[in-house]
Amino acid sequence: MTPISQKRLVGKLVVMVVTMRLLVISILIFVVIMYFSGVVSAEENLSGVDNDRNGVWDYIDRYIDTTYPGDAYIRVRSACRQFSRAIQGAL
Repeated sequence: MTPISQKRLVGKLVVMVVTMRLLVISILIFVVIMYFSGVVSAEENLSGVDNDRNGVWDYIDRYIDTTYPGDAYIRVRSACRQFSRAIQGAL
């Protein structure tokens, strides 16, 4: 591997790490806003309800679907759900 391609790889990894950190922060901010604004009902506490049993709380599912609609975002929605399952498992 040449030094130039190594620098590009490192640059891409840095961008990916920064993007993932921003995604974590935005999800946490979203959950806090949902909780304090009353959007999450009394039945759906912060731990959420997962009626469709896909491993993602329903209000997070709705947010992902409305934020990334259409066929162009299938992979983005899949990645968001995968990330959400990981975060929810850690809580």
